[in-house]
Amino acid sequence: MTNTEFRETLLSLGWNQTEFSRKTGLTQPTVNRYATGKVEIPLWVERYLGMVLEIERLYTEYVLPLGNAPRGAGE
Repeated sequence: MTNTEFRETLLSLGWNQTEFSRKTGLTQPTVNRYATGKVEIPLWVERYLGMVLEIERLYTEYVLPLGNAPRGAGE
């Protein structure tokens, strides 16, 4: 994952660097180094963000439509 992809992924999730830092336990300077390309982004960060994107996609596809269904539907 490039630093540009990292920043774009955070943006698509509606997260900023501080929020990513809080969610992962990384320090703010470390996250900033990822975003600016000063250090290589570890594979686990790419996979973590990929899983979050997939969860968001599944939620949008399967859970949100149930909000329009009568109560008890889909349970």
